Amino acid sequence: SSESAIRHSDFGLRQSAATTLGAAVAFGQENYVCKFRLNNQVARGLFETTAEAGAADRLFKWADKSETGVILDYPHQLPSGLSSRICRDSATCRRERCPFRKGCFYFRARESWDHSAILIVNHSLLFSHLATDADLLPEADAVILDEAHRLEDAAVRHFGNQASEHALPLLLDRLASSRGGGL
Repeated sequence: SSESAIRHSDFGLRQSAATTLGAAVAFGQENYVCKFRLNNQVARGLFETTAEAGAADRLFKWADKSETGVILDYPHQLPSGLSSRICRDSATCRRERCPFRKGCFYFRARESWDHSAILIVNHSLLFSHLATDADLLPEADAVILDEAHRLEDAAVRHFGNQASEHALPLLLDRLASSRGGGL
């Protein structure tokens, strides 16, 4: 599809810029294939459709040859829902106990981030790092924001609050009562 081609070319541009600048491209964990989860899906035949099974088989072969394991670099469209079942997920990650740990795409990427003075990061990963106590990104001398045109929306999503017509008076009342007043 044209969307897949655009994503693939964007990934190539990021990688090219990183190489030119001596930088590392940092993606969120859900963007990396987890070889353990993918292997389990294929070995156990845990697919909802034959199209999913075929896609997983192609993905399995691609992951075996991929340098990065970044799903955005995968040249084919993945069936809906498959990506979330084969990507790296901190809740299911076996870390040091994983039989694929040595070749783990995510941990290899994190290592390269640690050794890079410049990181190319998308806004969502950067704000997730800033908004939580999680150590998602290492310190860097410089950060280049990818997808900066969405920066404001991402900042509001990570740091802003929403109030509905019903919730706003309750929120204001709580604020006022904490100061001894009321509405």
